[in-house]
Amino acid sequence: MSTTHLNAQISEGGLPPSFNDRNTLKSALAPVEIPVDFSVEDLKSVDAWQVSQGAPLRVAKLIDTDLSIDKDGNWTTLTNNEKIWQLRIQAEGAIAIMLYYKDFYIPEGGKLFIYNTDKTQVLGAYTSVTNPPTEKFATEFVAGDDIVLEYVPATNNDEQPRIKIESIGYGYNHLYISQNTSLLKSTTSCMVNINCEEGDAWQNEKKGVCKIIEKIGNYSYLCSGSLINNTKEDLTPYILSAFHCTQSSFGESTSKDEYNQWMFYFGYERTQCSNTSTAYKPNTMSGCTKVASTPLNGGSDGLLLKLNQSIPASYNVYYNGWDRSDTQAQSGVGIHHPEGDYQKISTFKSPAITTTWLDMFNEGYKNAHWEVIFNETANGHGVTAGGSSGSPLFNQKKLIVGTLTGGDSDCDKKPNGSNIYGKLFYHWDKLADSDTTRMDIWLDPIKKGVTQLPGRYATERKAAPANLALSYSNNAVTLKWVAPETTDVITKYAIYRNNTLIDYATKTTYTDKSIEQGSQTYSVSAIYEDEEESSTVSATILITIYKAPTNVTAKETSSNNVLVSWKAPVYQQTIYWGNNSYYISMGFAGTPFYFGQSWDAAELKPFHKKLLTAVKFLPKAGNYSILIFQGEMENKYEQQISNPVYGEINTITLKTPYVINANKNLNIAIYASNYKETEYPAICDPGPAINGKGNLISKDGKSWSYLYNPEGSSSVFDYNFIVNGVVTSEEGELSTRSSQVAAFPEITGYNIYRNNIKLNTTPVQETLYTDKNVKGGNYTYAVSAVYNNEESTLASAENEVTVSINAINNDDVTINPIVFNEQIRINNAQMVELLEIISADGKVVKRIKSPEEVIYTDSFVPGTYFFKFHTNNDVKVIQGIKRK
Repeated sequence: MSTTHLNAQISEGGLPPSFNDRNTLKSALAPVEIPVDFSVEDLKSVDAWQVSQGAPLRVAKLIDTDLSIDKDGNWTTLTNNEKIWQLRIQAEGAIAIMLYYKDFYIPEGGKLFIYNTDKTQVLGAYTSVTNPPTEKFATEFVAGDDIVLEYVPATNNDEQPRIKIESIGYGYNHLYISQNTSLLKSTTSCMVNINCEEGDAWQNEKKGVCKIIEKIGNYSYLCSGSLINNTKEDLTPYILSAFHCTQSSFGESTSKDEYNQWMFYFGYERTQCSNTSTAYKPNTMSGCTKVASTPLNGGSDGLLLKLNQSIPASYNVYYNGWDRSDTQAQSGVGIHHPEGDYQKISTFKSPAITTTWLDMFNEGYKNAHWEVIFNETANGHGVTAGGSSGSPLFNQKKLIVGTLTGGDSDCDKKPNGSNIYGKLFYHWDKLADSDTTRMDIWLDPIKKGVTQLPGRYATERKAAPANLALSYSNNAVTLKWVAPETTDVITKYAIYRNNTLIDYATKTTYTDKSIEQGSQTYSVSAIYEDEEESSTVSATILITIYKAPTNVTAKETSSNNVLVSWKAPVYQQTIYWGNNSYYISMGFAGTPFYFGQSWDAAELKPFHKKLLTAVKFLPKAGNYSILIFQGEMENKYEQQISNPVYGEINTITLKTPYVINANKNLNIAIYASNYKETEYPAICDPGPAINGKGNLISKDGKSWSYLYNPEGSSSVFDYNFIVNGVVTSEEGELSTRSSQVAAFPEITGYNIYRNNIKLNTTPVQETLYTDKNVKGGNYTYAVSAVYNNEESTLASAENEVTVSINAINNDDVTINPIVFNEQIRINNAQMVELLEIISADGKVVKRIKSPEEVIYTDSFVPGTYFFKFHTNNDVKVIQGIKRK
């Protein structure tokens, strides 16, 4: 039993009429055999080497041919008297075959089908609606090495079709065939399918991302791209990709005719998360023109295309929004087709950093690229690969900020490697030599001047929630929003945190108790009865999770007294200037020198008396030592570095923590020595230099200068050294993506709890507390840190305290304090049967049987009071004073 897989270009579907004719046999149709005079294994070997050098990914070799409906194939009459034309093509050993046409025209009423002889994949029916505006055309890959074209002429139209095939795309790599599915490719297992949970928040954006098969010279290549919106919002089918996708591995550039034969696949994805799940039927478009581009060498590697035809509404594609500012994405995703595979998603959670592309053949425009490191997520560790080139980088607002140029990330060898994207900021207008080197005039045709533009569908989406408000208290974030104004039935709301689906709600409020520290973006969408999801409403909140005390202990020290002690929570910061990413290394031909960073007194104010505990740097060659000093070589500290690990960040713990005096500037430097003339031991970031702060340099450790002088300097060293300081909130005694100095959270005291009941009325200032005259029994103690009006979570003592039961005399019944305000504490309250509190004028203001240990007195007016204790054998009166 065979299964027919239908693919959609602009076509109307259906099956070839020969499929229903029992007398139509494959063996009766003689094939045109395409000569294969090359070695596939040799091609793959060459491909592997070229890809290692940064070349695009080849998927097919083109074999010239000259086939047409006028002179090739056979006309056949079916048993129902229907007339058809068939052309069978064989290319031995091909994984799949793509057809490239010199001329393609289907008359009104005519239909063209293309299928493999196993009848497991059918393209078409191509009709007059399919006809391209140019003569050149291409149809997508058909699985296998034996395919058939079948044309069905119109019954009421004598106009002749034009079907002229000029070359066969012999698919030989990055494709394979699986039963019941046409073309599958499975990249390394670390990749995450778009319909895994990581893609839940990106179901709109994915519908704009496409796989591209490009004809360049004698080969077909793989890249990715995305539909992109423009300020006119007129659904112009612009595709954003990468310039280097237009260049072959032999340095050829795509010709105008070849652009007309590029193929674009939308919705090329698996239905579920698993790599064994079935695939959706993709929709394809053929042909485009190049609108604008910025080169890789000396540019930002941008490419803007325009499809030759409008995209049918039935494709339900999404025209992605964009952010053309130079603002770094705080988090986001890349959506792409690595090695032509089904659509994948890679997630980054740390801010993108500015960098400059540099390889053995090209140097990009300075600071014209973003670099991101993708994170491991629930279903893998997404990276990028060949075929991902040109794919979009989305920021936390779900807007495109860049297009992929390349990188060194790899599933097996380097999952935490770099992924470098050309900035839309530079694509926009930084190379404004002509209309063809800038994108602003195309993506902002009405000169709206906006820096951000949201994405859209061809048709208006259902109403979204509005007015999302966030509040943070008691270690939870509460979301509240306004329901959409609509008569349609909403079944639930989807709740996203940082573009990750976390839950659903049926009301217009939700509390998130699994909070994370830092800037958090929440989004809410409405899900309707027909399962359509609206766009989201978003809001951002900054959450500070305050640390709790550590090393909490509790023990009975004397009869009925428990001593609780703890250590203050310790905070840590890593400080540096620049973006801390490896760009270039430098040296002085073997001459020793110092390199480092500096902070002035004003910047150090939050760090007064705090401890510098470690230094981080990136060693590359030779020997190293640390030099720290303040002012004019005061409080000098030096330490040799033993066995540095070259090529990665080393954290060197100081043998003696360095106490910072915030009244003087602080300098942290590395001394490089014993390196060869051809070695470069100091690592710099891509810049720009934070001059006078991130680029400190000296030959002798006494006379200091800067690596770069921006005014009138011919120096090209516009960089910062990678040298970091690690500072903790602990105090000592005195004798950008810059991570600049910031104040540590201020601890204003501590609260002490016994069996979850707070014991103190005002925050305790010390790191110990004595709980006096505790009744006999078992108790658990805990301590929290107080930060003005906020309180940390409780830190509990590991041990439970058992307080012995001792005989206590009536004389041991006392109150504390004698002069009180909001409460008093009764020592040995367990001995008291009745307490009467009497004012100075003789009135009983409170009478309590078997009182608790703590009596709250905040409602008492200031003055003198008498506390009359009734015990088993006696009555005792103690005078106290409520202060004003």
